Amino acid sequence: MANLTLKAVAIFLLCSYSSVRFLVPLISQELLSRCLGSVIFVVASYLIAARVTSGGKIASTRGKSVLITGCDTGMGNALARRLDGLGFRVFAGCLSEHGEGAAGLRQGCSEKLTVIQLDVTSDKEVKEAVSLVEATLAKSGDVLWGVVNNAGVAVFGVVEWISMDAFQKVMDINVWGMVRVTKAFLPLIRKSKGRIVNMSSVLGRFSSPYCAAYCMTKYAVQSFTDVLRIEMFQWGVKAVIVEPGTFSAGSSAMLKEDTLTSGMDSVWNSTPMEVRQAYGEDHFQSVKTALIMPILKTTHSSIVPVIKAYTSALTDENPNDRYFPSNVLCKCIAWANYYLPAAVMDCGLNLYLYLLLAKLQGLKVN
Repeated sequence: MANLTLKAVAIFLLCSYSSVRFLVPLISQELLSRCLGSVIFVVASYLIAARVTSGGKIASTRGKSVLITGCDTGMGNALARRLDGLGFRVFAGCLSEHGEGAAGLRQGCSEKLTVIQLDVTSDKEVKEAVSLVEATLAKSGDVLWGVVNNAGVAVFGVVEWISMDAFQKVMDINVWGMVRVTKAFLPLIRKSKGRIVNMSSVLGRFSSPYCAAYCMTKYAVQSFTDVLRIEMFQWGVKAVIVEPGTFSAGSSAMLKEDTLTSGMDSVWNSTPMEVRQAYGEDHFQSVKTALIMPILKTTHSSIVPVIKAYTSALTDENPNDRYFPSNVLCKCIAWANYYLPAAVMDCGLNLYLYLLLAKLQGLKVN
C-alpha cells in the first residue's frame, strides 16, 4: 500500500511539473489564463495518477475473513451473502442470532459463514465476538482481513420533536458502536494489514432538514474514518468510507414506508404537548409527507451498487478512500453544499420546504 501511495505521489508530481513547466507557457500571457491553466493541469495530473495506480484485485480471498455488523436485514445481510459467495470466511454480526435474518444466512450460505450475536452497543457482546473470532481463526489459520461497520439506525423529525433518548440511541449505535467494534478488532486487522470499512451516507456530506440526529452521526463517521486512515497508514491498514445516496427503499427496514411512518408517529407522540400544540397536527402531517415522499420517490429499489462499493473496498488492491454510490441528484446536492455559500443553500432549502409544505397543506402561495 505504501509503495502504491508513493507511486501515485511520484506520478502526480511528475505530471504537475511537466505541465507547469512545458504546457502552461504555451497559454496566453494573461495572468488569469495561466493561473486557470495551472489549476486545470494540476487536477489532470491528479486524475492521471489516480487512474494509473488504481485497479487490480487482491490475489485471493482464501485465508481471509471479514466481520460485518448489522446483518439481520438489508445491506449487511446482502453483503454477508456476497462475500460468502466470493470465498471469504464471514462473521455475520446480528442483533438477534435467532432472528429471521440470521436463520436465512445459515440456510443460504456456506459453512464458512458464522452468525454471531452482536449488539454493537454492548461491551460484553463485542468482547465475546472478539473471542469467538480469535478462536475460529486459530483453528482455521485464516486472518481477519476486514471489519465492516454497517449497523445503523435513524430517527427523523424536527429537532424540537426528537427526545434526548432518541438522539442518544442513534449516536450509541451509529457512532459509539462503530468505535467500539473498530477498537476491539484493530489488533487483528493490524496483523493482517487489512481494511476497516465504515458506512456513512450522503447525509454525511450535507445536512438535510428533519434528519439532524442521523446527519450528526454520519458526519462523525466521516471524521473518525479520516483520522483512522491517517493513523493506520504506518501499519498498512486502509480505512474506507462508503457513503450511499438514496438507496435501499424496500430493501432496508430503515427506509420502508411503514417503518418511516411509524417512526415519525412515535417521535410526534413522544413530543411534549406544549410543543405539539405550537406546531399543530396539520404541520406534523405535512412534515411527515414532505420527508417520506421524496425518499420513496428518489430511492433505488436495488442496493447492488452499495454492495459493489463494499466489495470493492475489501477486494481492490488499492481501494479508494471513499466510495459514493449514488444518483446524480444526490451528487449534485452534495457538490452544491460543498462549494456554495451556506446562505445560498439555506435559501434554496427554505424555499423548497415552504413551497412543498404549502402545497401539502393546501395553502395559497402568493
